[in-house]
Amino acid sequence: MKLSTLKTSLIGAAALASAFFTGTANASTTFELTGDAAMNSFGATSFTASLSFDDEVADDSAPGQETFEFSSLTFTLGTEVFNFGADIFNAVTIVDDNDLGDSVTVDASNLDFDTLFIFGIADFFNPDVFTGTNLTNVTNIGSLDQFSSSFTTASGEFIELSNIQASSVSAIPEPATWLMMIFGFGIVGLARKSRVKTATTTA
Repeated sequence: MKLSTLKTSLIGAAALASAFFTGTANASTTFELTGDAAMNSFGATSFTASLSFDDEVADDSAPGQETFEFSSLTFTLGTEVFNFGADIFNAVTIVDDNDLGDSVTVDASNLDFDTLFIFGIADFFNPDVFTGTNLTNVTNIGSLDQFSSSFTTASGEFIELSNIQASSVSAIPEPATWLMMIFGFGIVGLARKSRVKTATTTA
């Protein structure tokens, strides 16, 4: 193999490696919440909420507890959609406490003064539902006791939320990461093509 071909292959491999190892850090993780909504003026009997996180940087505010700020939250009630942006107070808190009980809390408010509060805590007799304070523990909220969860509109309408379930969507690489991966595959492809062409000419 010629030195130039080897160099090209190494550049491509480096680009792929860079995209692979930084993909997680630059990924956007989304959790989907669904549940029931009590009687309300929107005529809706259920709700959906989509929470997106640019990364998993947490504020270690206390032992066994971590708070993750989300980049956006979309709350849908019937045909009405309420948006919540990034804010220091808009976050998900995960608590791993074998004595008081593991819990998941979602706090959100926006400039229109809509507020969302979702809370789930492990049963007193079975306090240990999950291990650690990883963000993925949001998916355990369906197995926790839920009370005081609600959505309050700017006009003051209080809507009780219950039977909340969550699912996790695989981390989606940011556009820059996709471009890096495509560039890496392209470079490797060109290197292979050049190698085949050189081998054919030599023969």
